Amino acid sequence: MKKPKIFIIPVMSKIHKEKILKPFKKIKKIFGKDVEVLSFEKPLSSIDEFSQLKIEDVDATVVFVCSGGTSQLVAKIASNKDWFILAYPENNSLPSALSAKEKMVSAKTWKGKLVYTDMLQPPKKIVDAAYASRMLKLVKNTKIGLFGEKNEKLMEKINFVEEYFQVKSTVYPFEKLNSVWEAIPYKEAEKRLSDKLLRRFVVKVSRKDLVEAFRLYLALKNVVKTEKFDYVTMDCFKYLNLKGITPCLAFSLLNDEGFFGICENEVVYAPLMFMLTNLTNKPCWIANTTTINLKKNSVILAHCTAATKLLDKKKKVIIKNHFESSLSVSLDVPLMRKNVTLVHLAFKPPKMVIVEGKILKTQLNLKNLCRTQALIKLKCNLKDFLRETGNHQVLCYGNYASVLASIGKNIGIDVVWLKEK
Repeated sequence: MKKPKIFIIPVMSKIHKEKILKPFKKIKKIFGKDVEVLSFEKPLSSIDEFSQLKIEDVDATVVFVCSGGTSQLVAKIASNKDWFILAYPENNSLPSALSAKEKMVSAKTWKGKLVYTDMLQPPKKIVDAAYASRMLKLVKNTKIGLFGEKNEKLMEKINFVEEYFQVKSTVYPFEKLNSVWEAIPYKEAEKRLSDKLLRRFVVKVSRKDLVEAFRLYLALKNVVKTEKFDYVTMDCFKYLNLKGITPCLAFSLLNDEGFFGICENEVVYAPLMFMLTNLTNKPCWIANTTTINLKKNSVILAHCTAATKLLDKKKKVIIKNHFESSLSVSLDVPLMRKNVTLVHLAFKPPKMVIVEGKILKTQLNLKNLCRTQALIKLKCNLKDFLRETGNHQVLCYGNYASVLASIGKNIGIDVVWLKEK
């Protein structure tokens, strides 16, 4: 993914002209570590200079208060705009920024955010907001393929992602999918399976079950390419009852390849998985919250569709049978012991619950849970987590709670960011 773009509008008073060139150049360089920076060549000192400005296709706009004596100018150019007002420790920057904010609050035109920087690191609040804006632009007009048929609950989820993320959806009947699946010869699937998987995985299911599940992956991939879907999802248990095949392997491999396979018709999580995968350059994992330990402030997440690219390369993926049915195949993927972000998204009423944590252990081999299992220490009070969250969590590697919080606020849903007290 390309870096998001920010536009910096530097403002100064004329008497500070020589003093502020150095901090102006420095702030552009600092931001350039994380984002693409657009700006004027020199700071503005009048409203006439600003009136000639055109800001198009950027992910965040920043008014950099280079000097004192600029509060009137800042208030004029930033009124009724959701821009960042950025101040720093020198040249009476902060006093002018605060005065400008006071003027806009008094006039009821304050819609921005005041940020202070020590000029050592890019201001995280601005960088994260820029990434959030870029993610929402990327996800817009993406397309979900829904295998099976619509029902009332599914329609509510579809309406939610259409309203809040502008994601489109198309129903693709199981009958059509089965026709594509049946057109893939068993022998061809078996050969391609050997080339792709068998050298890397530990297999504890029958060869026939593995080949049939791989045929479903090939069928779904064909449909994704033909229909130009960005995501696919289905009622997994309905398809299992119909064909005796789970989509766990298919979804895992699709997620490896930058398509998005989402189990259990969880349409609501499709945009999050898309955005977080683009943000982190790694697949995400959607999982159940299965076990808690109040004393250790930890949870166990488990599910069967983790992407193989999430694995700890010192270990191997184990192919096992499906937990609930003991049929077909699912995956036990050893995840890396890294910092992670978990996000739960409820649609009725709309609410995003975010928490960061760290994976302590995976491949727990607990027999009565879905096959990929991860023990995670949460960076919040577990009782708060249980009070606020629901079952499904999308997990990504890294600390991205701030970006997710910006996404939630940008689309107008309640955000609960759980933190250590």
